Amino acid sequence: MIKRIISKIIVSSSIIALIILIFLIGIQFQKNNSLAKAPFEKYLSTFEARVIKKSERHEFQKVVLQVPEHHKEKGAILLRGGELIIRPNAPATIILFHGFKCKRYQIRPLRTFLFSDYNAFLFDFRAHGSHVTDDQCCSFGVDEVSEVKAAVDFVRSHPQLKDKPIIAYGISMGAAAAIEAQSRYNNMLFDAMIVDSPFDSMEDVVCRGLYRFKYYVWGYDILEPLRIVVQRSLYNPVMDKILKTLLRMVGMDAFTVSTCLKPVTPVDSIKKITVPCLIIGCSSDEMVPASSFEKAYENAASNQKELWIVDGSGHVDTFSYKPEEYIQKVRGFMTRVLSDLRIKAWKTWLLGPE
Repeated sequence: MIKRIISKIIVSSSIIALIILIFLIGIQFQKNNSLAKAPFEKYLSTFEARVIKKSERHEFQKVVLQVPEHHKEKGAILLRGGELIIRPNAPATIILFHGFKCKRYQIRPLRTFLFSDYNAFLFDFRAHGSHVTDDQCCSFGVDEVSEVKAAVDFVRSHPQLKDKPIIAYGISMGAAAAIEAQSRYNNMLFDAMIVDSPFDSMEDVVCRGLYRFKYYVWGYDILEPLRIVVQRSLYNPVMDKILKTLLRMVGMDAFTVSTCLKPVTPVDSIKKITVPCLIIGCSSDEMVPASSFEKAYENAASNQKELWIVDGSGHVDTFSYKPEEYIQKVRGFMTRVLSDLRIKAWKTWLLGPE
């Protein structure tokens, strides 16, 4: 009898001990798991913390941009991730447009280096960054016009931004998309534009890339017939994989981002742009020659336009090559533009619309 009671006590004690052990292990696992998920950040300083005045603080907002897809079924909406910085007493809002195979976080530093006194909005183009789906494809500025328009509409409808000028800042494909949008919507989107390394046309970019790769047999370039076929069927979906393979061989890898080539010619579209425009390029650009930037400058219809070409070492390399001078050029351009806009507003207020 006593043995049976003792054995029951031992069994009960063992079960209780096992439950306690499992409970303790669970707590430790949960603790370790929460520590593993927590982002690591450490800051040490012997300086006295500076209290930032409320008037100096900027406001950060995460945005999901809703882009109407008019070329698809009725009511189709494309979602793109974005972010907005609202700074106290900012004189204007800058919308930043990234380039091909780039994401919005890669151009975040520019809103500090170039536009530290301005509101800044940036987002991911289709097939780039967040909210990417299988049916999205990059068209190098054609369909991206819809995102540009949606970004401007968002800023125009924002209660804190709607009365401020909007300036476009685009890089490569982003510059092309901004030019196409401003041209298509009759100069109604932006009050001024800064375009860094805009390409002349999709066809010219592809052809230059193809001609960088040659293979001679007995003095004859045996790839010439293939190039002719590709050029004549450039926008044929059947040639898509062949074209991507050729572009990858010459350093223009189009496999990492879903693409669909469509005719686009920013160097012609800029003929309709009348707002102040700063065009920036690199003379050593392997994708877009300096002559293309010069032609874009000549074609621009604006009577307030500037062209700045530096040596650099490649495509979109101007800022890295001469950062201080780049910042000075961009900020100087925006200061002049905003000054002219203020004078124009005063004249309109005093004398009425022209």
